[in-house]
Amino acid sequence: MPEQQSPISDAKMQVAALHTEHQAKSVYFLLATTGSAIAFAVYKTSGHSLDWCLLLWGGAIVSWALSWWCGIRNRIRAEMCLECNASMLALTDGTHPYAADPQAETIVKKDFDDNNNSAIKYYRRQLRLLALGVAFFIAWHVTEMAKIEPEAPLTLANPAGATPSAAAQSLP
Repeated sequence: MPEQQSPISDAKMQVAALHTEHQAKSVYFLLATTGSAIAFAVYKTSGHSLDWCLLLWGGAIVSWALSWWCGIRNRIRAEMCLECNASMLALTDGTHPYAADPQAETIVKKDFDDNNNSAIKYYRRQLRLLALGVAFFIAWHVTEMAKIEPEAPLTLANPAGATPSAAAQSLP
């Protein structure tokens, strides 16, 4: 007869599955965001000539590209964690080729911890680099705005032959 899991164990498994699913969706959202940010930044510079302000723009592009790379690395490490979980289940069931090795479980646990810690680090880097790219892009945009010459102040022209009204003449 198959072994029954306790309700607490089932609840823990459900929470872990929801957490993993949420984390994956978050990483994929950030991947899409960085790709969109790069595309938007490239679009915004069409027609621009090379100048020092583009260094800030380049900082944004590099930050976003590194953010995207960290997101990919996060997903790879998360996949490796799933493989470790599968290996641990196989070790527990005795179906793993190294199930008889007393150190196999310890090795798999260490691999899981290493991959999990790396996935967490890559996620944090992904988020920080995305924010850094936003800061670079805003700095670039502000410097571009500062370079724009202000327009001449708007003056009201007096049409030929028009005379001010009595109300306008009474103003100080």
